[in-house]
Amino acid sequence: MQLKIGDFGLATKLEFEGDRKRTICGTPNYIAPEILDGKQGHSYEVDVWSFGVIMYTLLIGKPPFEASDIKATYRRIRANAYSFPDRVVISNNAKDLITKILNLDPAKRLTISEIHDHSFFHNGNSIPKLLPASTLACPPSNSYAKQFYGSKPKVEVYTLEKPKEESNSLFKSVTNRVRSSEKKMKMKEEKAGGRKSVAELVWVRKWVDFSSKYGLGYFLSNGTFGVFFNDSTKIILDINGKFNYIERRYKDKQEIVFSHTLQDYPKGLNKKVTLLQHFKNYLEGKHKKFEDAAGTKVETKDYSDGIIDKSITPTVYVKKWLRTRHAIMFRLSNKIVQVNFQDHTEVVLNSQFHEVIYVNKKGERLICPLTAALESTNPEMSKRLKYTKDILTYMLSTNQHHEGKNSMR
Repeated sequence: MQLKIGDFGLATKLEFEGDRKRTICGTPNYIAPEILDGKQGHSYEVDVWSFGVIMYTLLIGKPPFEASDIKATYRRIRANAYSFPDRVVISNNAKDLITKILNLDPAKRLTISEIHDHSFFHNGNSIPKLLPASTLACPPSNSYAKQFYGSKPKVEVYTLEKPKEESNSLFKSVTNRVRSSEKKMKMKEEKAGGRKSVAELVWVRKWVDFSSKYGLGYFLSNGTFGVFFNDSTKIILDINGKFNYIERRYKDKQEIVFSHTLQDYPKGLNKKVTLLQHFKNYLEGKHKKFEDAAGTKVETKDYSDGIIDKSITPTVYVKKWLRTRHAIMFRLSNKIVQVNFQDHTEVVLNSQFHEVIYVNKKGERLICPLTAALESTNPEMSKRLKYTKDILTYMLSTNQHHEGKNSMR
């Protein structure tokens, strides 16, 4: 959790104190003006300038000197032509620090030590040296953040509701809210002359754990069937009989996707396609038994709400999963984290809406912002959220190769 910013593709080494370089190179948006000038050479101060550009970009959302073409960008850099847009609210300390870094005169720029000592980094208590690993999956809680900012952000909290239908109708409620949000967003974008896509909300409705021999089979809310095999390869079958086979390259760990149909696929996939169909038939209720000759127990869970939204494209799949003594966790490719506990309570972390969705034993649901979830006065929800956070931290810190086969006891 130590954040380091670096780009050493064009790095160079100063051989002695006072050594200066004269090569003009670097990413256009981040080049310091003395590099473009080239007359006096340049030294460590160009890295400070680049840090100022990075800081501006992180706070504002775009580089300070960005233009339609490189020459225009260079003109802006030479003139130090940038401003702080009114639409983005940042602190005076932030503006002051950026201004003192982005100085055309290298000798007048702040040094690294002076940057570290600037008041921007000392608001309230000192900035923590490390953040919890769980922040890779969800924002820090209010209680954690308020140590450093002094005040608790205002949040909107939803109240408990009794589901009108069966206990898992929470997902129907969320789906309807997604559609409502999409409709509002489309209306706004049409007025603005454009339209943007909205991330799809898909979750695991039903699964069968046969990892003792093959892997995990599952059925998603969009009608997609999938298998997470014990070798970490994956198959996702859509409602039209097409499937994607996903495997990870050893060198760069990038996932490669191969698309086929059930009528036309490589012979090497025959066993896995056969298993996919067995899992599918079992989850559809066509096979009453799914066990090996040794009588291995196979667990099936059904959290179906009776809805299959076929309008959602079947590109979502289970990227990782983990069984523990008390729960099963799914991390989906749409950034949904779903945890189903043995006592039939559920936690869903929805990154799209920055929400936590919790269902208690009675089927009552609570929806609240991620940042406020851990502040809840509901002890049962807080307990399960903490457990979820611990599992996420475990998954992220260990980065296990065979996530589906390992259990945390």
